[in-house]
Amino acid sequence: MAKKIANDPYRFSDKIFLGSLVAIWGILCIFGILTLIQPKWLVNLSKPGRTEEAMTNINAGNSYLYNARQNNSTKNFQLALTNYQKALEIDPSNYEAMANLGITYLYLNMVDEAQATFEKCLKTDTNSDYHSYAYLGDLYERKGNIEKALECYLLSAKKHPDPSYPLRKAGLFSMRLEKNDDAINYLKKSIGLTKSFENVYKATLKEARYRLTKDQDTFNLKIIDKELQKTDFTKDLQRYDKNIFKQTQQASKDLGYAHMYLADAYFFKKLFKEAADNYELSMHYFPTLGEKFNDKLAFARANSRKQDLQQ
Repeated sequence: MAKKIANDPYRFSDKIFLGSLVAIWGILCIFGILTLIQPKWLVNLSKPGRTEEAMTNINAGNSYLYNARQNNSTKNFQLALTNYQKALEIDPSNYEAMANLGITYLYLNMVDEAQATFEKCLKTDTNSDYHSYAYLGDLYERKGNIEKALECYLLSAKKHPDPSYPLRKAGLFSMRLEKNDDAINYLKKSIGLTKSFENVYKATLKEARYRLTKDQDTFNLKIIDKELQKTDFTKDLQRYDKNIFKQTQQASKDLGYAHMYLADAYFFKKLFKEAADNYELSMHYFPTLGEKFNDKLAFARANSRKQDLQQ
């Protein structure tokens, strides 16, 4: 029989060590259970880190997407795609990653994947649905579904901070559906908004409002809402130098296309003077477009003169 050691010098330290192991094992078990059930407080605790990690991939994806669009590089489109997919693995509800993934699919002509992504965007972030509807409009344009494209652009225009783009596209597709009066209405609105510095100012406020709503920043939301309730922005606009805005208006691809579409709508209604005037404005803002409608411009000018003589 082994002799009992009354005063073992290691007994106390062994107890401490064993206790520490049991405590560590218990903590690991607790965190294992928490990982499985994912309580809200734990999810919220880890969210900022996940978002920051996802943003690293999003920024890389945005860089690859920009370069791909500049150089029409399939390799860079693929690299953009990979980075957006990685970002969504980290942060599955990140709207920017999801939307840019859909755009990249569209550039790669992966139309079905793009459509599924944009439709998921609509469910994920209703606050940004005006972007999603515009992207779906572009997608249906690619598919040749004019009616559905028009529907999406009009839905985008209802909520968009600056609806000049979806209205311009709505004008184009209304014209293709032979709804020329609607087309003229949408295109005039688009042109007016594009030329308006006040529209740029208000669009910036509205965009900020959407972001603040998403961040639940009630304090700054009240400030923005108070600003947007104004009916006269004259004093606000006086604080800004409009020279840069005016310079960008001298050469504008957006205005070039809008005036060309408007000219076509007038042309189909046989309002040749209005058509000729808008073809000329189109060339003023974006000269290379003249190649697309030189013959129609000549025809519109000639028939405009005939209509003047008949009056």
